[in-house]
Amino acid sequence: MRKSRVCRMAVATCLGSFALMIFYFQGCLNPADDRRGLKGVWSGKAKGGLGRHLHKTDTLDDLDAQEMQRRRRALLNGICAAHNMVTRKRRILTPDDLKHLVVDDNHGLLYCYVPKVACTNWKRVMMVLTGDGKYRDPLKIPANEAHVPSNLKALSEYSTPEINYRLRNYLKFIFVREPFERLVSAYRNKFTRKYNTAFHKRRSEEHT
Repeated sequence: MRKSRVCRMAVATCLGSFALMIFYFQGCLNPADDRRGLKGVWSGKAKGGLGRHLHKTDTLDDLDAQEMQRRRRALLNGICAAHNMVTRKRRILTPDDLKHLVVDDNHGLLYCYVPKVACTNWKRVMMVLTGDGKYRDPLKIPANEAHVPSNLKALSEYSTPEINYRLRNYLKFIFVREPFERLVSAYRNKFTRKYNTAFHKRRSEEHT
């Protein structure tokens, strides 16, 4: 009984190996057919080809992104409604509220920068956009130069009618970051880097 079982396994193994050899040699004898098939798939001409697949993937990614944004907006609206923030009368904005809004009148942009969310690089970009040719490459702008208040114009510097016009008509954008990742990044940058001695001194003076 055991012997016949071993024989059957041996026969099955031999047959499987023989079938694999046949497929292998067929591929070696007909490489042109494979290339033609791949060419058709790559060009997107073949039915269900790679070109169509890539387009389908991009479309699915776009739909996923839209759905994610829809859920985020729904969550935001739900939280605001739960805390009665939707119907509550909004307070009047003060100049301090507008200091983090960088204005680009040339392109109609309002950038709300958040510290430790790539704000240095985005300030560099805004300096290029608003510099009237003074700056051309954002990567060549020193980091400390990007944080000089006079290099960029804040929304708080405008009159009330000018502020309202820009809030209504300009494209407004902001970038966010995972909160704990941002916190760790701030700690590492401000407290573990030797080049931040000026920051250490300023903070220590504030708390003495």
